[in-house]
Amino acid sequence: MLNKIKSFLTNDNADGQKKPTTLAGLKSLQRAVEAPEELPDNKDAQAIFDYAFYYEFNAPEEDLDLERAGYYYQKAANLGHIQAQYRLGKYYANPHRRDGINREKATFWYQKALKQGHQKAKFALAILDLKKDLEVKLSFK
Repeated sequence: MLNKIKSFLTNDNADGQKKPTTLAGLKSLQRAVEAPEELPDNKDAQAIFDYAFYYEFNAPEEDLDLERAGYYYQKAANLGHIQAQYRLGKYYANPHRRDGINREKATFWYQKALKQGHQKAKFALAILDLKKDLEVKLSFK
């Protein structure tokens, strides 16, 4: 993933992908790829989100830390960051979390993101419900 984002930032649409059209979009993508030098300001939701995203996806393999990412997604989500709310839903729906899946929290954060217009949250909610239905059906066999 890291190499794909780095090439996305440096290549001129070599693979036909659309680059961010705003300076803020480009800087956000760059911050998520680069290692954070310091903790983000507690009121800067985008910087907190970038910090979380880095530790979930882009840190060197030995530094990837889902729990740390979840902590910072929570901080950014509490500040109203829509993508952090969605990622936090995914975090709570992730079976690899230390505590396993937490459907109630995943549903809560997906719904918050959906209320702000995050379209993928709608599908994530549907998938979460389907998985729950499937688990219930399998448990009766």
